[in-house]
Amino acid sequence: MKPILSIIVPFYNVEEYFEDFLTSLLPINDNYEVILVNDGTKDKSRDIALKFISKYKNVVLVDKENGGLSSARNFGFNKANGEYVIFFDSDDYIENKLVISEMLQKAITTNSDIVVAPYYEFTDLNHKKYRYDRHNFKDNLQNHDEIMETLFYNTSSLAVWNKIYKKEFLEINNLKFLEGKWFEDLDYIFRNYYVANKISKVESVLLGYRQRDGSIMQTLSP
Repeated sequence: MKPILSIIVPFYNVEEYFEDFLTSLLPINDNYEVILVNDGTKDKSRDIALKFISKYKNVVLVDKENGGLSSARNFGFNKANGEYVIFFDSDDYIENKLVISEMLQKAITTNSDIVVAPYYEFTDLNHKKYRYDRHNFKDNLQNHDEIMETLFYNTSSLAVWNKIYKKEFLEINNLKFLEGKWFEDLDYIFRNYYVANKISKVESVLLGYRQRDGSIMQTLSP
């Protein structure tokens, strides 16, 4: 049976966090496929992935040479069979996996191209900073100017990982991740929003976004 949703999870050198992430996500609806994309990891992350694919029949592992996050997301998207897709980062934490189904149902019933969920930031799960300010727009946006204003006024997050996308919408508009660049989420979300016909949201918190030393978002340089 063809899955209705593809969950794409690239990973690279995240052995410290990967098992916690996968445990927070799995098990999940058998009608969803989970695609773990090994972007040439050099640590034990692949061994962790193998443990989970042996346990859950709807989880698959695909391997590629290291090419960066955008390359891995595009690779996973090309393997996806679902009518909808969601991209997760392998060091984050799924707060409530039922929210994935809630987002999917919202996308189907409203015929939305994108559905957004709130999230929190954390360094450890005992200290959570909820970012409802990045979810502060009216529901069922269909006006182009209003859609773009959510980005310019920072009332919708520029993150890729708190959104479900209609796969046909991404394919028709040739919406791929820009490879070889930093801050690829910003480019991707602006292009998605610019061509979207409808964007909706749910109110339930989906996930936690891990803040860790050494990440691109936590590093400044000339």
